Amino acid sequence: AMTVPPTKLLYHADTYLLTHTGAKVTSCETQAAVTLLVLDCSIFHPQSGGQPADKGTVKCAGGELVVGDAKLDKETGAVVLSCEGDAAPFVVGAEVEQCVDAAVRIRNARLHSAGHLLDVAVEAVCGKAWQPGKGYHFEDGPYVEYALAGDAVTPNMQDDAAKAALCAEIEAATNKLVAAGGSVDVKMDADGMRT
Repeated sequence: AMTVPPTKLLYHADTYLLTHTGAKVTSCETQAAVTLLVLDCSIFHPQSGGQPADKGTVKCAGGELVVGDAKLDKETGAVVLSCEGDAAPFVVGAEVEQCVDAAVRIRNARLHSAGHLLDVAVEAVCGKAWQPGKGYHFEDGPYVEYALAGDAVTPNMQDDAAKAALCAEIEAATNKLVAAGGSVDVKMDADGMRT
């Protein structure tokens, strides 16, 4: 197990923070041709909350690593970047520049936010008894699963016309929210989790 301090999660404060200079390496290990890099602060969003991980690069004097994945180590609170490239210059204490692939970040953030927008539309149409559960915000087929509480109106899934009408009503509610505009606000609870 890694023994590193928790990573400061810079992406929580600013979704559009796509470059950052000044982070320091707290751990760098190579395992099976993959470099596992941990920084004291990170702009790389790890795979979590149904959202895929960011991709990009990390540069330091004399080197560059390509970030292909990011995971949050729940035991340490460290964001572990899975990278390719020559790890030799990435010694503990080295200062680095982080660059997130903007197209990947924006797509991931939009798909994730769309899932939350859908939650609001489903609640408006179906009521609070429809509770959002698992969200999958990947490009290859995003979805949100809902659990129906005791007093939920359960649609007849055998009736194609009823299903189509419910979907159309949810889509109309979603389109109304989009047309109204607004902002996306992120709030953190006492444990540092987004709410």
